[in-house]
Amino acid sequence: MSMPSAIALGMDIGAEEMVSAHVHAIETDIGMAVKNLVSNAVRYTPDGGTIDLRMRRDGGRVWIEIIDTGPSIDEALLPRVFDRFFRANPDVEGSGFGFPS
Repeated sequence: MSMPSAIALGMDIGAEEMVSAHVHAIETDIGMAVKNLVSNAVRYTPDGGTIDLRMRRDGGRVWIEIIDTGPSIDEALLPRVFDRFFRANPDVEGSGFGFPS
């Protein structure tokens, strides 16, 4: 799913809070992680839903949050979300790698 797809579905995508920050990380890795999270939010948020991005500082840490009105992952499955190839909903198409299918 892409930004034009989200807009076509009537989703409201915006940024609530952004800060300037320097982190020790590979820029393309952070970009890919954010892109995957936004793509998942678009995929699972119902038509007309909202997706908000927020970046904030808390002490010496920087937090990037993607908040959406899509369904949450069942709390019992949370310990597995970083398992290789794990899918919370196996009925949804995708590679399981975080890449759009």
